[in-house]
Amino acid sequence: MNILQVVSNLYDIAVYGASVAGYVAATALVKSGWQVILLDVPPIHSEQIEPSNADWIPADTFDVCPFLRRIRTAIVEHPFRTVLFYSTDLTSKVHYRTRSIMGFTLSIPTLLKKLKLSACQEGIEYRRHRGKPEIVLQEQCVLISQAGASRRRDIRAKILIMAKDSPAEAAFNLGQPLRGADKRKFAIGEMSINLPKSKHGDFDNVMHIFQLPGTDRFGMLFGMGNSIITRIVYQNQLSTRWEEQIMQFATRLQRAGIIPERIKFSRAKITHWFPPAAQALELDTHVLKRTLLIGSAGGFASGITGAMLDASVRSAIVAAEVADRALKSNRCQETLADFKDQWRDDIADRIRPFTTPLRMIFPMALSNKMIAARLARAMLFGENI
Repeated sequence: MNILQVVSNLYDIAVYGASVAGYVAATALVKSGWQVILLDVPPIHSEQIEPSNADWIPADTFDVCPFLRRIRTAIVEHPFRTVLFYSTDLTSKVHYRTRSIMGFTLSIPTLLKKLKLSACQEGIEYRRHRGKPEIVLQEQCVLISQAGASRRRDIRAKILIMAKDSPAEAAFNLGQPLRGADKRKFAIGEMSINLPKSKHGDFDNVMHIFQLPGTDRFGMLFGMGNSIITRIVYQNQLSTRWEEQIMQFATRLQRAGIIPERIKFSRAKITHWFPPAAQALELDTHVLKRTLLIGSAGGFASGITGAMLDASVRSAIVAAEVADRALKSNRCQETLADFKDQWRDDIADRIRPFTTPLRMIFPMALSNKMIAARLARAMLFGENI
């Protein structure tokens, strides 16, 4: 390697963000034979965008991602075949059950650890940054430099894939205007409760969904390892009393016998985050100069539940396919533009929010099993209700 190559550090692909979307895109591209570097960077702000503890993923996500499928047994916790809907007062409920597995719950730290190991084994270069690097979008490449570092640490890539932070933060990082990137309202409050193995009860194969008072929120409950995860999904804006509300919600579930009576909440872990729910549908573009926005940076999250794993994986797969074609083309930027149509064909319906208010759908689902089935599939797979 000559001096110019050392200074330039020219890669085919630079992936910004050690997220699920980042690892999936990086792995897909390195398996296609490209030189890929993945940058693990700290968040710009303290505001959390993605869940850090646990989440769930539809079973059919594994069908579109072969290397995710290969590590499935190492990352999934509980499969679920049943979605159980409850009324606000918990006195009425209806279930939708299938013979096949509808989804899995999993540990986010375990998932990221396994994805990193798999990606590095495939041959990506992994680099951790202590601070925010400077990104300059140039005509022939993207320049990524670390403040105060020598030129030998500069990175040049033919294509940059942004896979971390919110759309607004990604736009700020790139110094580019991005219309529709400031429409964050969605929020999730969560309580993780340790559960003795003898008290697992009905959490191994059921996703519980609860109607809550108000027009723009609902509850969720599912098992993950030796814990149960209780959520309130705020489809408009996080309440200033969200910690109190999540505790009250868990207490009501315990009094109703849904959470075991002897479980103590004193050591429960309470957190919240702001998924960019369906923001992808609002952004004016996901394609900048030699750059694609995927995962949270592209606003890929369900507009109903705020779930991010399915949309993140699918956006990463589409981006990897488009970037692969762009690198083989003598019209790189024009080929990258295909991403805006391809992701809409493949993902838009899976993240689209309901047009009918949830407060109207829930009572119908509780009185009609066919509506309950359609609501469950809409929430899990983005099917038309």
